[in-house]
Amino acid sequence: MKAILFDLDGTLLPINMDDFESLYFKGLSSNFMDWMHPKELIEMVWKATVAMVMSQDDRTNEEVFFEAFTPLIGEDRLEEAKKRFENFYLGSFSDLKKALYPTPSWKPILKELRGKGYKLVCATNPIFPRIATQQRLSWIGLDFEDFELVTTFESSKACKPQLKYYQDIFGFIGVHPHEAIMVGNDTFEDTVVSHLGTQTFLVTNYIKESSKGSIPTTYRGDRDECIEFLKQLPTTGEQQ
Repeated sequence: MKAILFDLDGTLLPINMDDFESLYFKGLSSNFMDWMHPKELIEMVWKATVAMVMSQDDRTNEEVFFEAFTPLIGEDRLEEAKKRFENFYLGSFSDLKKALYPTPSWKPILKELRGKGYKLVCATNPIFPRIATQQRLSWIGLDFEDFELVTTFESSKACKPQLKYYQDIFGFIGVHPHEAIMVGNDTFEDTVVSHLGTQTFLVTNYIKESSKGSIPTTYRGDRDECIEFLKQLPTTGEQQ
C-alpha cells in the first residue's frame, strides 16, 4: 500500500452531516435575504450542485456549478452572488464548527503515516471551494500541507460517487488504485472506489447510510479502531 485517502465531513471532521447541511443553508441564506426567500436560494444551489455532481465532461466543478447557477440567479447578479458566497465563507461559515463533536485530533496519526512514506489525500467531495475546505480542516487542527492533495471544486473535474473522481486522484498522486485504501463514513460514496480495486475502511462514528445503497467495505470500525488499524500499517519503501 502506498496511499491513504481520507474523507473529511463525518470522518476526519466529527460532525453529523444533517446538522451541517441545516446550519450551512441557514447561514448561506442569510447573505441573500434581501434578494429572495431562503427556500428559493436553497433550490437554486441544489440544482447547480446536482448539475455539478452529474457532470461527465472535462470542466471543473466550479465551472459546472456557476454555468448551472447563472440562469437561475440571473447573469446580471452573478458577480454579486459570487461575492456573497465568498463573504459567507469568510464570515458566518465558521459558525458551523459549533456542530462539531469533541474528538481527539487525527493529526498525530497523519504525521505518523507520512513518516512511514504514505501519500495522504483529503478526498472530500469537491463541492466546496478551497476557502471553505481550508476552514473545515482548520477546525480540527489540519491544513492543506498535511496532505499530498486536497480536492476542491476549483480544481476537481468530478464528484463522488463517480469513479472518475477517484481515478483523477490516483492519476495526480501517481498511485494505482489497488495500492491505496479509502477511509470514509459514507456507505456508497466512500466505498464505491472498491470497484477500482481499492480497499476501504468504513468509519462508523458518524456513518452515513447512502440513499444509493451500500457497498461492502474491506474493513469497518469506529474512529479508535480505524486509528489502531492505521498504526499497524508497515512502512513503505519511501518513508520520510
